[in-house]
Amino acid sequence: MMTYLNSTLKEAIFMKPPKGSGVALGQVHKVGKGLYGLKQSGQEWNQEFDKSLQRTGFYQVECTPCIYTKQHGKGLVIVVIYGDDTLVIALRLEAVLEVKKQIGQKWKMEDSGEVSHFLGIKISRDHTKRTMTISQAGYIDQVLKKHLEKCTRPAAAPMQEIPEGTVVASKAQQKEYPVIIGKLLWITNST
Repeated sequence: MMTYLNSTLKEAIFMKPPKGSGVALGQVHKVGKGLYGLKQSGQEWNQEFDKSLQRTGFYQVECTPCIYTKQHGKGLVIVVIYGDDTLVIALRLEAVLEVKKQIGQKWKMEDSGEVSHFLGIKISRDHTKRTMTISQAGYIDQVLKKHLEKCTRPAAAPMQEIPEGTVVASKAQQKEYPVIIGKLLWITNST
């Protein structure tokens, strides 16, 4: 879905038209819909989608506001939304198709069919065994290549004592450290 374009902005925002658009100099356009790059767009879209899901009987999970659930027959339908990515999960295919149809009636969406990846997580299903596996091996390889390729020598354990005040990392390395920690936390918390 081009999700942000589906939301209506609540506050007045004006923009200069792009060069070559044929609009006279000094004129501006009022932006009515969310645009990629506007700070408000994500929140406006989320509020719009939230209202729509709740009108159709979904309940927002209190501790994780991007997850919604709804009883469907004897089962449960789960909708996960993250930015402009949406995942619909249910035991029965009919339930998934029904929710996709409801969303498709309100907004133009691209249906990618059976999910194989979501937010960098690989999702594999074995229909005969009725099992599902999630993996982040590809993402882990990317993180290792980007951040640890330069670490070719093994680290000593236990580490040698370093006198206080000794600079052991450059400014760039000090900036990179929390990025690596954040990525490692994402991996450990997601799979």
